[in-house]
Amino acid sequence: AIDLTVVGGTPAYSYSWTGPNGFTASTEDLSGLAAGTYTVTVTDANNCTTVESFTIEEPEQLILTQTHTDVICNDDNGTSDDGTIDLRVSGGTGIYSYSWTGPNGFTARTQDLCSLAAGTYTVVVTDASGCTAELSVTIEQPDPLVATGDVTDVTCNDDAGTSDDGAIDLTVVGGTPAYSYSWTGPNGFTASTEDISGLAAGTYTVTVTDANNCTTVESFTVEEPEQLILTQTHTDVICN
Repeated sequence: AIDLTVVGGTPAYSYSWTGPNGFTASTEDLSGLAAGTYTVTVTDANNCTTVESFTIEEPEQLILTQTHTDVICNDDNGTSDDGTIDLRVSGGTGIYSYSWTGPNGFTARTQDLCSLAAGTYTVVVTDASGCTAELSVTIEQPDPLVATGDVTDVTCNDDAGTSDDGAIDLTVVGGTPAYSYSWTGPNGFTASTEDISGLAAGTYTVTVTDANNCTTVESFTVEEPEQLILTQTHTDVICN
């Protein structure tokens, strides 16, 4: 707004204003103005004139920037509420207030956020003059860590021949490579390789851990055929 005061000359006065974006007016005072330079020509009753210019200033633009960290593990593989957002605010006027919203009814009033699950978080920042700016940040998560196995069953039952020729060919996807493996199985079996062979029948369980210590656990059963059993009936000779 501009509150104009005119003295001298010979009343009454008339006013001719110009300003930015084609602005014009013929009133003494102005309001509802955008930032910019406004020029008035004041003319008195004797057509004497004076010209003055006034500049309406504005604060620097309210700007929001951020850095964030994504969650380390997928929801299916471990603690997934470890994302963070570091918000930076510049411009505007005075002290800022913050209003965050996010997934699952999340709300917060702090500048920065921590212990976040994956999802999109939106903040509205308001300065001391009621000016606002809005920013959305998406916290990502890795693909689920998934282990699948191709099982080869043993050839013979324990009581009917060679029984330690089972195998498990493991395939792991998702998470963050590289992976480590911890196998357990029957009769105190342990292994740390991806694939295992020379196995007896039974259930084998693997814990797969990725580079961020996210884990998945899967079990696979090596089967064996039914025992090979022989039975007989016979007829003895009648005469010596």
